[in-house]
Amino acid sequence: MYASVKFGVKYEKRIEDAIYFVLDYVLDSDEVPCFLDIGSVIPKMATAFARLRYKRVATIKDLDEGKNYWANSIIQSKPESGENIDKLYSIKDKEELLRSEIKELTSTGIKVTYELLQQKSKLLESEFKEAFDKLRACGYIYVKPNKTIGVIEY
Repeated sequence: MYASVKFGVKYEKRIEDAIYFVLDYVLDSDEVPCFLDIGSVIPKMATAFARLRYKRVATIKDLDEGKNYWANSIIQSKPESGENIDKLYSIKDKEELLRSEIKELTSTGIKVTYELLQQKSKLLESEFKEAFDKLRACGYIYVKPNKTIGVIEY
């Protein structure tokens, strides 16, 4: 089995569309069964399906199957328990500051990576990682196949 699965560059828009699909589902619900890592669930599910097929590159079929499997598992588990959406996906001032820094950098046309953002951010190192992880998990940002940071406007 391959240790690492990659996405082709042409799949970037499809990944973003799938993240919007997840956001739509989560934000249209009053409750979810658990805290969902919105920013990485789609790439993780797609790479899992690619690994099942012993492939190095995830395809659109892997992406679609991962998205559909995720949706089905959430629908089936929702009646079991529920967590309040507003409580789980609220962000604090630190996350909002980092989000505005990301938007500012990307608006200049710079390809923003984790390392560049970490260098430019006003947050302390310990605050930065926590804020970045929360923004990604809540679906405000995601890491593109080329390792740059994508912003989800919702």
